[in-house]
Amino acid sequence: MWQLKNKFVTLTEDEKQEINVLVLELMDNVSQIDFTSILPKVAVYAQEMSRRLRQVFYDFKLYQQEHTLCVQLGAIATTS
Repeated sequence: MWQLKNKFVTLTEDEKQEINVLVLELMDNVSQIDFTSILPKVAVYAQEMSRRLRQVFYDFKLYQQEHTLCVQLGAIATTS
């Protein structure tokens, strides 16, 4: 039976702050999300993310060993 494979990466506090700054800068003076104006900038802004995160995204794209990549802000609590 087919099973979905997921990869999870948890952001560090520094990565959270860096990404927040990038998003705020990217969305500066934008009242509505217009993907046609944002998409050309995304690849350039992504280069300012941490090397660790860029490597995770690159490996996910290159090797495609998992079906999804979930970027987490913190640990996910599990219940029994």
